[in-house]
Amino acid sequence: MPDHADVTPALAPPVRRARAWVDAGHLGLPRSVNIECLNGTLGDAVDLARALTGCEPIEVYAEGTPTALVASLLMTHGVVASLVVADAPGLTSITARLIGSHAHTEIDLAAPVVRRHGPDGVRLLPVEAAPTGGSRGHTPHDAAIAAAHQSIATGQPVAVPQEAPDDGHGQPPGQPR
Repeated sequence: MPDHADVTPALAPPVRRARAWVDAGHLGLPRSVNIECLNGTLGDAVDLARALTGCEPIEVYAEGTPTALVASLLMTHGVVASLVVADAPGLTSITARLIGSHAHTEIDLAAPVVRRHGPDGVRLLPVEAAPTGGSRGHTPHDAAIAAAHQSIATGQPVAVPQEAPDDGHGQPPGQPR
């Protein structure tokens, strides 16, 4: 058993709740995710995109430096992600907007609620406590991070080798069965 714990925004209660909505189909099919990560890492942003959508990056285009960058990811099932990562002295802020085919949700990891926008209007929902234990199933040492740095260096999109995940039933996450 390791003597350390991985800490990632991808395990935060609002992220788990939003992902449960995706899995239940409440947002429809994931279309895009926009993440702003100030005083976080590129690994945090990639992990968050993966955790929210259940999709894997297949191509990355990035501009900037390792401490201030914008990255566009093409993910499995046609999902796109926009990531902004920057060092911000004195400020830590991680926000995400996940847009589905039927609704979208906004997450602010500093706030105790998640906002869901849908046909029935805006709902503010309190966040439950995160379950304990288990494995997060991914690592911040993701191939997308290396691809983003390579894209910055070359000025070109970079493919991310991977296997396309599904929901265990041969469907993309959020796909009706």
